[in-house]
Amino acid sequence: MTPDASAPMPVPLLEGRFSARSASAASIRQPLAASAAQGWREIILSDPDFHDWPLGDRAVAQSLNDWSKGGRKLTMLA
Repeated sequence: MTPDASAPMPVPLLEGRFSARSASAASIRQPLAASAAQGWREIILSDPDFHDWPLGDRAVAQSLNDWSKGGRKLTMLA
């Protein structure tokens, strides 16, 4: 089977534990940016308090807005 040239290429997601706050923020921004392009149907976010998450960043808000079209589901567990 040949790949569809119009299909978006999967973005490799970062893995592992991050110790610096900036690295942790990047590990959140990157997959959220990929979510709309890759057509994710559901996102589940989990953290005890989401204190260090960049959820107020303009880029994160735009990524979630781009992703949220058409019956998709976001679950946040705290």
